[in-house]
Amino acid sequence: LNFIKAGDCFGEMAYLGRRDAMPRSASVEAMTDVTVIKIDAEALDQASENCQLDFNQAFLRILVQRLMHADLRLAKVLI
Repeated sequence: LNFIKAGDCFGEMAYLGRRDAMPRSASVEAMTDVTVIKIDAEALDQASENCQLDFNQAFLRILVQRLMHADLRLAKVLI
């Protein structure tokens, strides 16, 4: 569980792990009005290599950020 803010993404694990994992889904509840953009994985597969690289790098940065936050929350619980 996590709170996301404007500009954050969700569902990237379904894209990144789709080749060797069971299907995934993501649920989001908004506290305000939101605008959502859905990026189709197959369409991204057809994008240029540079575009795919940019998306993958952004997703990796997001995952690292989330892991760091999870580590901090876990450390607080264990203290």
